Amino acid sequence: MTRNWWTVAGALFLPIGLCACTYAKLPPVVEAGRRFSPGLSEQLHKGDDAAQVRTALGEPYGVEQTGTADQWRYYMRIRGGERRWLFGFIRLPDSIARSDYDVMVTFREGRVETVSSTAAKASPPATEWASLLEAFTRHDARGESLVRKAAGRARESAERDLAEALLDEWGPPLQSERLRNPVIVDIPRLATSRRKVTAEVFLLNVHVGSDGHVVSAALMVPSHQQQLSREVLANARATLFRPAFRAGRFVESDAIMQCFIELK
Repeated sequence: MTRNWWTVAGALFLPIGLCACTYAKLPPVVEAGRRFSPGLSEQLHKGDDAAQVRTALGEPYGVEQTGTADQWRYYMRIRGGERRWLFGFIRLPDSIARSDYDVMVTFREGRVETVSSTAAKASPPATEWASLLEAFTRHDARGESLVRKAAGRARESAERDLAEALLDEWGPPLQSERLRNPVIVDIPRLATSRRKVTAEVFLLNVHVGSDGHVVSAALMVPSHQQQLSREVLANARATLFRPAFRAGRFVESDAIMQCFIELK
């Protein structure tokens, strides 16, 4: 028989801005599209030819013909971030960020007509989970109605649990200390096989994204139970949180998770 308990040690929360952390930039990686220099699009002008555009931006990611106009699209998604250490020697999960860059060049009769560009943080596809977080952020009557409807469902789900957690914190003030830290909403059952161990405690540092999903997790203290450690880590990565809420929006944050496992 296996029993396990997961807790989030509130006293051990480590807001990035308040802890003694060391940072190192991670090299940017193109996850999608084709690498180009978005800033060089500002050097293009109406009347430039195709050769000048290629010199500035390279080969386009895609070409589309619309009647008398040709459109060249330059697109890439960049993954970057920081590698972090607590007190200079305790490795923390990397902080990862993704950004989309999109430049559209329109040609007429072989000459540049317009150049438009956008750059924004990549966002996940809209889901009910994301809609509930957005409703809490808006904090209006319509949002409260949506959250109450989800919380009142008979069928158990992670979305219902999130809605219940949001309702518990609905209403002023929206700057309470509890809101500043992520809260576990849904955690999978930890399945473990028989082992020669009676009990073990695991401490993990988890980086929770602004959408409540765990971006990364790492054991703070190595364990000789390697297989069990892998299962605990996998379980932590599948955990869903009500993310930290600061300055009127949900944000990324770090938290310490504790898992106590008892095998009989």
